[in-house]
Amino acid sequence: MPVNFTALIETSYKKDFFEKVIEKSLKKLDKKIKKQISLVLVDKKKIKELNKTYRKKDKATSVLTFHFSEKKNKNTFFEIPLKNNVLGEIFICPRKAKEEADKIDEKLEDRLKKLTIHGLLHLLGYKHKNKKERKLMEGIEDELIKTVG
Repeated sequence: MPVNFTALIETSYKKDFFEKVIEKSLKKLDKKIKKQISLVLVDKKKIKELNKTYRKKDKATSVLTFHFSEKKNKNTFFEIPLKNNVLGEIFICPRKAKEEADKIDEKLEDRLKKLTIHGLLHLLGYKHKNKKERKLMEGIEDELIKTVG
């Protein structure tokens, strides 16, 4: 399961960091996926634009996930023929993640792991639209964080 990694910003975090989080999480969940996952690091301006366009929320967020089986999600850095081989895209804004980490006295690296896992779970079909879904998803995230270290 290759991860297509694109950094549209300057960062010290590389593909292998995110790939290890995803691979360890999938192993713990006993999930095998044949399609690729795209992970894109963006600035606050870009994530705000994506959030406004696709979620109608005019603010920056730390992570957005687009599952390609959902017809409304047409956003991609891939050409259409390649899109069939990609499960979806996870967009992460490290600057916003840093702001969130600072608020809760968390290391940026740990925050980025959590956001990667959060995005991955969305690609696997998990949602958090209500209290029950949120509790389930947060429980799985907590377990995966322990697994990936």
